[in-house]
Amino acid sequence: MIDHGFVTTELWFKAPALVHHVPDYPCTDEFIRGVKEFKETKKISFGLIFAAQVNVDIHQVVGSYAKQAIHTLLARIKTMDVELKSHIDFQKDIKGPNWSARDERWLKALQEGFDWFLDDPLHKAKTMVVNNSPNRQEVSVHLERTKKWRILRRSPVIAGLTLNYHRAEMHEAGLNVTNAWGSLVLPAQLYCALEDEDYTESIWMDMSILCKDFGEEQFFVGGRPDKVSDYAKRFMLQVGVSAAAFAKKRRRGAKMGVEDFSRAGARFLTTRASIHKSLQDRYHRNANRMDWTAESINEIRLRAESQGKGKGKRAVPSVGQESRVSPVGVLSLLVMAIQGEVQEFAFGYLRTHQMSWNILRGIYMGCEPYLKETYGSNFNLKERELPFMIGHILPLADDEPMDTP
Repeated sequence: MIDHGFVTTELWFKAPALVHHVPDYPCTDEFIRGVKEFKETKKISFGLIFAAQVNVDIHQVVGSYAKQAIHTLLARIKTMDVELKSHIDFQKDIKGPNWSARDERWLKALQEGFDWFLDDPLHKAKTMVVNNSPNRQEVSVHLERTKKWRILRRSPVIAGLTLNYHRAEMHEAGLNVTNAWGSLVLPAQLYCALEDEDYTESIWMDMSILCKDFGEEQFFVGGRPDKVSDYAKRFMLQVGVSAAAFAKKRRRGAKMGVEDFSRAGARFLTTRASIHKSLQDRYHRNANRMDWTAESINEIRLRAESQGKGKGKRAVPSVGQESRVSPVGVLSLLVMAIQGEVQEFAFGYLRTHQMSWNILRGIYMGCEPYLKETYGSNFNLKERELPFMIGHILPLADDEPMDTP
């Protein structure tokens, strides 16, 4: 049996401590906002009362799982932290023009933020207060009996927002890294060519998932190739280099490098998780308010409808034609839309980046003699240029000349 009064009372006392001692806590729900407002105005808002009731209702439904779920939450955040540390170590000796020292510092600060959170900043702040208290010995006995992560145990909403926050950080880091190096969008060109020509007996599941989540149009400018002569041309369009420009390099024995990919015409992976992005200001960056408009609600509706496309589409009215949607209806659509974006949002981009890079290393070791034979004995690739090796392999399968404009 859950003591709802105890849950609310404990959360009420935890929230002011969070507001006062950890103002930069990564996420804030309506209860915390209400407590912050109460601290300033000395008035209890309806929003605070409603948020407290929602928290009680959640505990009523999920029961003891509200406390047990903390172990799953922390395990997932620790996994992300390990993935970040692994990537930083993996990439530390590989330098490139599209990944600066500033980018490295940003990624390191991001990882340190994970460590900071996993150390339970609220419990740490309380410990510091106790250490400076005149009744230190008496109070420390109580603190030692207090479990860490109490606020996450008492508020499933904050716990869920915490997971969302760290996933959002990893999602941003993953896309920034893989776009800077071209480590996913470029090897995908070779993988799809091998798959289409039946030269591979295994499936690269992560790459297949990416193509599905982001859409093939993000990997193939002009559509997926349907003949051998188009493989290299699609690659050039993706990089932003014309076939004629590449042909000139090829005749001179020059190679394509990361500088080519940094030109204005290059295509990168862009997120399709538009609903998650629209909620970030409110629940990731702790903005004071979020404006709901007919357009934003209709976007949610469209995204929700698209999730059921395999089960038969329903016509979605335009903003001007749509019928009124109740608050409950908006929430239902929002849940459907968010669920449809979870796979992209939670994908292990940095892990797949490492796998892709190791595959590229293996390909280069196996193909280097043939590439030197084709492009000249001086042909050599630096570590940072490995993804652009694909641009030198695909034309070799071309049954048409590359020196056409």
